[in-house]
Parts: sequence; C-alpha cells; structure tokens
Amino acid sequence: MTKICKTLSFNNFEIVEAKGRAGGLAFMWKDECKFELSWSSERVICGTVKDLEEKQRWCFLGVYGTPYRKEKAEFWELLEETILNCKLPWLILGDLNEILDDTEKVGGKGFQRNHSYLNTFVQNVGAIDLGFSGKKFTWENKQEGRSYIKERLDRGLANQDWLSLFSEAKISHLALEQSDHSPLLLYSHENEKRRDRPFRFLKAWTEDISSGEIIKKAWNEETRNGMEAHKLLRRLHNAEIALKRWNKSHFGFVQET
Repeated sequence: MTKICKTLSFNNFEIVEAKGRAGGLAFMWKDECKFELSWSSERVICGTVKDLEEKQRWCFLGVYGTPYRKEKAEFWELLEETILNCKLPWLILGDLNEILDDTEKVGGKGFQRNHSYLNTFVQNVGAIDLGFSGKKFTWENKQEGRSYIKERLDRGLANQDWLSLFSEAKISHLALEQSDHSPLLLYSHENEKRRDRPFRFLKAWTEDISSGEIIKKAWNEETRNGMEAHKLLRRLHNAEIALKRWNKSHFGFVQET
C-alpha cells in the first residue's frame, strides 16, 4: 500500500493494512493540508484536517462500514460516540454498508427502517447527507435476473458546522470499473475564484422587476439528492450566484463599494 501511495504522488498517508485479501484502509493527502491521526481501526480512520491556506480545522472520518449484522451494533455505537464527543466540524465519507430508505435499493430483501442503523445514527447526531450527482446506486452485485441487487451504500455525511465551511461541497458518483463500488469524488469548493467579501443583497436590485424572476428561477433549479437542510443551502447558493451574474451584466458591478 505504501508503494501505491507514493506512485500516486502522495507523500503523506495513513494506512490500515488489509487482513489477507480483504479490508484495508488508506488516507492520503497533499502538502497543502495537514492531517493528524486521532485513532484508527480496521473500519475507520479518524483525524483532524488542518487547511494551511484557509486556516481551518475539522474532523474527518474515512469509513468502511461492516457488512455483518452481528458486528453492526458495536460499529455504529463507536461511530456515534466519536461524533458526539467531537467539538469540530466533521465529515464522514465512505462505504457505510447501510441505506436510508427503500428508494436506495433495487432487488434482494425489502428495506426495514426499524433495522436501519444508519437512520438511527443520522437522527442521533444530526447528520446531513451531502447528496450526489451521477448514477444513484454506488454498489451492485454484478449478477443477473432476480439475483441482481444494487444499492446506494457509499455517501458523505456532515454536520451543519462543516457545511457552513464548505457550502459549495459536492459529491460525484464515478463510473463502476473493476470494483463493485463506485468511487466517490468530493469537491469541497466550486472552481470559481473565492471572494473575500461576504455576499450582500443590494436594495437597488428590488427596484428592477427582473430581479424577482432571477431569484425564482435559481431557487427552482433542480437540487441534487440530499436532506432538506442541504437542499436549502444549495438553493441559497444558486440564488447568490445567479444574482451576482445578473448584477454584473445588468449594472456592471458585482458588489457594493
């Protein structure tokens, strides 16, 4: 695993070695940030991320949830205890081996909400699903006919504090290749240049009737799947971007001076 990390040009990494041909975790990072390991197990890498440029600190948990029913209670109790004791913004990312509802599964046994550790966890810690773009299901058993099953087992969860730091965060489900899981690609920021000054709604905009249509159109844009709190953040962000573009083309300036 160390050789793979270096081949990918990552000089910084934390590794939980596989047992035989199964399991194993690796967390790699560039020099632009710093990662301090808090603890790790065969299913979790937990630590603090320090963004040296933005001067922000937050907790990251890379997770490979157990697929075994007899191990689930202990795994989810540990994860919940870790989050409830965390004082920083936090993000969980990985294969949780659980689904939230019956829309996240096709085939196999029916979904039972009262047996969902993920639902209980989300409610107890106030986690927000980051949603996704791309194909809905992240895992399939690569069988055919009645034996075919696909589920959304992989996702990102965060608290409101983390989303306040990264309100533009997006997760893309990449294509299935050799693995039976789709890789998750997290974008913490939009590509456009960040601005130092906060967004302000200008009173002058209300005097132009077209501003209302700009806001309405942006607000009604399709938001990617996710929980209601994050959909609201996306709608607010869509409206902000639309107003900035309209303001620049309509009035010739972007912010008040």
